[in-house]
Amino acid sequence: MLTSVHIVVVTWNQAALLERCVSSISAAAHESNIKVAVAIVDNASGPESYARISKLSIPAHWALIFLDHNIGYAAALNAGCRALAGEPSDYTVLLNDDCILPQNFFSALDAHIIGANQPAVIGFPVRDSIGERQRVLFGMRYWPQIGLAVPVLQPEKATSKQGLGQPLVYPCGAAIACRTDFLTAIGGVPATNFLYFEELQLIKSAAARREATTLCRSLQITHIGGASTSHLPRIMSAHYFATLAALRFTLAHYPVWLPTVFLARALGTLQRMAKEGSITPSQSFVAAIREFLRRPRAQSGQTNNA
Repeated sequence: MLTSVHIVVVTWNQAALLERCVSSISAAAHESNIKVAVAIVDNASGPESYARISKLSIPAHWALIFLDHNIGYAAALNAGCRALAGEPSDYTVLLNDDCILPQNFFSALDAHIIGANQPAVIGFPVRDSIGERQRVLFGMRYWPQIGLAVPVLQPEKATSKQGLGQPLVYPCGAAIACRTDFLTAIGGVPATNFLYFEELQLIKSAAARREATTLCRSLQITHIGGASTSHLPRIMSAHYFATLAALRFTLAHYPVWLPTVFLARALGTLQRMAKEGSITPSQSFVAAIREFLRRPRAQSGQTNNA
């Protein structure tokens, strides 16, 4: 039975969305008897965001952290976890700033944890909104042979075991709950990339320790798709970081597929160029390849700025 939960929210230039996220956490915590501690980590958004975030109405025991430079998503999550480390917790929820929790979040999470026998990693169905389009994602399906991730639109069991022609299935990274002692044991959220692939690394870490990854079907998180990365620079875009992370993940876990992943990413870049009518995707792709060749295996906690 849950007694205490930590929540870490990372934000970057999304003060308005963060306010909605924080409000939903407060409302859900108010409906629960579970002790909730929250760390909000601002990843060096700048003076305007600092002023707005500083005025948020939050409980005194919540931690508000302002980093002096952008250290990336996973590393910022770990900064939030360290800020809360003095207080015990059963689970830690890792949350994007563009997520909204339902009011029954903690009670439904508690029921799932009891029924699933305290899994190491818990994913949630995510109602993803991109413009006028809405869809519910039950996770992602990743094909290591080509470095391609596609949405899972029906409930499906997570798996980190990959055979020829079979994908990896993992929770949506916008909102994930991890058992706190599991996170501590693996040294925190894997932070080998500035953005992306921490979810895949988490399920691989869980599998290596023979721990379960489950989907809490009774909850649904609202997510404003793409909002958290919408302010990235033109070249150092989400496409850049996704390409770099895919190449590094492939090298670390499936090096035999590195040539096909490179080719698939190149073809995907050409499709982006045709769709956008711009050479920017090719510039992002070339920049990612250069960085990969310079540092094929990034160090944990890298701090390259967005």
